[in-house]
Amino acid sequence: MGKTALAVHAAARLSHSFPDGHYFVDLRGLSPQPLPPIDVLAQLIRAVSPRTRVIPPRLAEVTDLWCGVSHGKRVLLVLDNAAGLRVSAAFALSYDLLSPDAQRLFRRLPMAAGDTTGIETAAEISATGQRLRTWLLSTTIAAGRWFEPDPAAAESAWPETVPSADAAEAWLPAEADAWLAALREAAQAGEHRMVVDVTEALHRYSDRWLHGHRWHDVFTLSVNSARRLGDAHLQATQLGYLAWTPAGLRRRPRSGAAAR
Repeated sequence: MGKTALAVHAAARLSHSFPDGHYFVDLRGLSPQPLPPIDVLAQLIRAVSPRTRVIPPRLAEVTDLWCGVSHGKRVLLVLDNAAGLRVSAAFALSYDLLSPDAQRLFRRLPMAAGDTTGIETAAEISATGQRLRTWLLSTTIAAGRWFEPDPAAAESAWPETVPSADAAEAWLPAEADAWLAALREAAQAGEHRMVVDVTEALHRYSDRWLHGHRWHDVFTLSVNSARRLGDAHLQATQLGYLAWTPAGLRRRPRSGAAAR
């Protein structure tokens, strides 16, 4: 994301407000031996106060010395590559404020080959992600239909990925993380018909792969999508699938009835 470049650029823009010095310290947080705090302060003390010859052995004393030599000075510090830097919390706060489309694009930016990305490249990345999602969910539908009572009638041309029931049964659990993530993205993108089509294709297969938490997530998404589509019959069907999840997999009929 170019965090260092951004910090250095910001420091350069603000440098006029800090007449007593500008300092950059690489904390080596990504190396096997990050720079200890006492060494960081020692470097800064010698930079701000070259006449200081002796650095105390204890961190508390070095901290006091730094406070003394920097007191009353306006200095600008850039501390790079911190081992710990609660940066994730700041990113999470900003990320949560983005629209679903912007969040998806943010997650896909690592697909870019360079350190920076222009609008055109970002648009290509977004389109590539959408094509991948469509392929994953279409393949999931095709795989799930192998477990219908009459799979030949359900689909006449199977994709090469799932040319048989055995291939479908191997592909669905192997790619579960991918197609479930794609299903969540489709729901966020408002592709509610696709979400429902996937769950309609998978509800019979769910009897064969007993992972209750996954199916609860899948059918919760489909219930919400059916509501968005305004189809009462479809919503009742999806609620039935959701109710089956705890009742059938966890042997909790009361919980299943409550989900209705």
